[in-house]
Amino acid sequence: NATKAGVLTVASSGNSSDKPYVTGTPGAAPSALSVAQTAVPSSVQLYLRVNPPASNAGLYPAVFQPWSAPLTTAVTAPVQYGDGAGGNRNGCAAFAPGSLTGKIGLVDRGGCNFTLKVANVANAGGLVGIIGLIAPGDPFEGGDGGDAGADLIPGFMISQSVSDGLKENVAGQAGRTVTFDPADGAPLVGTMVGSSSRGPAMLTNIIKPE
Repeated sequence: NATKAGVLTVASSGNSSDKPYVTGTPGAAPSALSVAQTAVPSSVQLYLRVNPPASNAGLYPAVFQPWSAPLTTAVTAPVQYGDGAGGNRNGCAAFAPGSLTGKIGLVDRGGCNFTLKVANVANAGGLVGIIGLIAPGDPFEGGDGGDAGADLIPGFMISQSVSDGLKENVAGQAGRTVTFDPADGAPLVGTMVGSSSRGPAMLTNIIKPE
């Protein structure tokens, strides 16, 4: 009806992420101008640097969790997966006091709030908390569960493949460290964020968002 009256409708593409043929209405209408969500000018893609002699040494994307402490200085430390002995892999239980001092804590996604996982790492003396996905997909900004201590250290999320690569290099192998450095980043201004719908429109195959 707006189009018949000569009015252009500008509408959101939706927030269903990168799923084929999923886009919001009325943005999906052929006569509508569909708009994606893009990163703000200050957005930066930070990286996790796996240092030699690890077999998977290199830079890997790591999504900063905005409810955690900002990464202001470079942190280089060994990684501990769970409690280091095969337990508490998802980080939902408290770690022994001091058991992560001088270390970066890696835990699996699932079982409890993202914030509780990072808080447990922080409360055990960890320098950075990493949440590793346990299924294929892109890492993302997780919800704020309000758990005390989650804002004491930086928190990041990494993909399943990156997490699996870390696990291969942390068990009983001296000298394996990773680095989080605010200088290791790429600007994201003008790029689509991971939650924005990618289209195209169902039935018509029209490219959405425009």
